[in-house]
Amino acid sequence: MRMARKLSTIQRSFLLNISGAYSTTATTALQVTLGTAQLHLQLQQESRFINICRFNQPLSIKDLPLPDEIEIKVSSWAFHLSKHLKQSQISLEDGGNSKNFINIYSDGSKTELGVGCAFCVFVGQNITHRWSARLSNKKTAFQAEIIALRESVKFAKNLNTDQVVNIHVDNRARIQAVSNFIKPNKNTPRNIKKILLYHSNIEITWIMAHAGNKGNEVADILAKQAKLHSIWGRWLD
Repeated sequence: MRMARKLSTIQRSFLLNISGAYSTTATTALQVTLGTAQLHLQLQQESRFINICRFNQPLSIKDLPLPDEIEIKVSSWAFHLSKHLKQSQISLEDGGNSKNFINIYSDGSKTELGVGCAFCVFVGQNITHRWSARLSNKKTAFQAEIIALRESVKFAKNLNTDQVVNIHVDNRARIQAVSNFIKPNKNTPRNIKKILLYHSNIEITWIMAHAGNKGNEVADILAKQAKLHSIWGRWLD
């Protein structure tokens, strides 16, 4: 982990220069925006390639990521550039006082105990669904939050309702990863945007973290508890 942090510090200066972003921008947000993997993961990939191809060493099964955790860089885009999201579908304003009937709160968490993500669904004042998953320890908190957002959007799509479904996230960078680009170059943000393009009733809005909002607090607790799970994704209700 110490070496990973050192490599991340080295990589950060280059990412800031390439992107022209503010110096306060999170490194993980820069990596997602520019479609660049973490430097220590790139080195691990090169190391494993050499071990397999040159030294004929087998790859341990524990080194393989779970299928749902793989982030693939994509280049093609199936939609015409004129197709775009409605203005109301993406909001960086505080949506903590939403009056909509269906609200989904998502969150991700990373500590020394592991990485987890989760979301919970409120219909009116009642929690109707809760979902959480444990992720690879190599995932960042930002990646956990993006995965939580993806699963929230997929759930909202499957509700098959014409009512507005508000998805609340407490990290603006997550929203920007989906909305800032006409063609997001990462698979997860792109999948999220595809769903939004076809389901205009799904809206993503920012919410202030730890501001006493019940849904946000529940999602935060679920994400932290998810680190104790041994499987990918489980319904708690």
